Amino acid sequence: MIKSKLIRIYTCLDSIELEAFHKWLKSPLHNHDPKLTALFSFINSRRILSKVSINKKRVFKHLFPNEKYNDLKLRRLMSKGIKNLEDFVHFWMSKKNTIERQKNITSFLSTRNRPHLAQQQWFKGQKELHQSPHKTHEYYYHAYQIEQEHFKQTALQSRMRATNLQAILDNFSIAFMTENLRYACVAISHKNLYKTTYNIPFLEAILHLVNQMPYATIPAIQLYHQAYMALTIPDNSDYFECLKNNLLKYESLLPLKEKRDIYTLAINYCIRRINSDESQKFIREVFELYKHGLQNKTLLDNNVLSRFTYKNIASAGLRLQEYDWIASYIPQYAKYVEVDYRESYKHYNTSKLYFAKGDYEKAMQRLIQVEYDDLFLNLDAKTMLMKIYYETQSHDALDSFFHSFTIYLQRKEIMGYHRENYLNIIRLTKKLLELPPRDSKARQQLQNSIDTLQPLTERAWLLEQLRRI
Repeated sequence: MIKSKLIRIYTCLDSIELEAFHKWLKSPLHNHDPKLTALFSFINSRRILSKVSINKKRVFKHLFPNEKYNDLKLRRLMSKGIKNLEDFVHFWMSKKNTIERQKNITSFLSTRNRPHLAQQQWFKGQKELHQSPHKTHEYYYHAYQIEQEHFKQTALQSRMRATNLQAILDNFSIAFMTENLRYACVAISHKNLYKTTYNIPFLEAILHLVNQMPYATIPAIQLYHQAYMALTIPDNSDYFECLKNNLLKYESLLPLKEKRDIYTLAINYCIRRINSDESQKFIREVFELYKHGLQNKTLLDNNVLSRFTYKNIASAGLRLQEYDWIASYIPQYAKYVEVDYRESYKHYNTSKLYFAKGDYEKAMQRLIQVEYDDLFLNLDAKTMLMKIYYETQSHDALDSFFHSFTIYLQRKEIMGYHRENYLNIIRLTKKLLELPPRDSKARQQLQNSIDTLQPLTERAWLLEQLRRI
């Protein structure tokens, strides 16, 4: 029973929702079966929900003490419970959507031939919508629905009166264009990850219209358009500059999830430029985006900071030698990382800070005492250890490391791209060690290899070591 749909939905409810649901069950409008109320009361009375505490036979005996266990009877009651839970969830979610509520009341009054009351409700809904701080797809779609109800009312009252048809068309087209551009950005991300192409209807027409009125004045359309163009034409940084400036300017108009999504698009653009561009400009750009996203809590999802974001912020700051800021950041934001990963990622970032500051002894002490559960964190930690061995000229340790790391890469189930990257790092580090002194031709050949070999995440470090030789 612990894995049943009933329990899985029930455990989704928070304390406020649970209290409301048990009140809902007691209302004869929603439930006429006292056994259903007793079922949920029993579940709610368990201190911990487990295989033992809500065993089917135990539940049945509590509900039907004088009857022999009947699995079908219990399953029917559970099915009724699932239906009741789903009805409650629908009610609870619709209760939060006050705009939808106003629209439905307006429609009800209009169909019941109460035009004056319907008109009052329409004005109330319109006023409530205009007070909404968020101006994205959902806002314009609700505006379209409210205007649509008003159009129906005026059509019923008189065919000679002026209509709000233009407002209907404008709001619908703005909602459609915004959502189309948003998913166009999502499609690019999917294309890069999964090598999948998508046919996005009307996209070309939308791209042609975005700078025309009224769309040129709609921040959400402009933000998604700039994000799409930046990701499509990464070499043209003008689109990114517009995106960054407008994101900071209009972020209050976006709901938190969409704001986080656009931050992610801007960050991904910077990372793409960092990986393909010799310029260090975008390291600073992405670092400032990260800092701003932390300050306004955009990067926190339900008060949780992704462990990958936590690590990437530290990496960007260290590349910019923002050591004091990173030293404060690591412990300050570790508490927001998922509990299962918190200590290992805090440990790893601290090791990176010691390494960046040249305190190899402290960095190595930390690295050799922990085997990280996270595969990619483990790979990065091993790479850092290799760099320490190289920079401290620990050649015996380095030879042993090359052998063990190569075997590790062959044994682990690592995606081809990542395995190739780490094997390239090993191969080029070996060539640095074997480079004949004062051999300009061999030196140039090695530099060409470092410059052109793909994939290679440690290109900057390898070039720096070559420069020092």
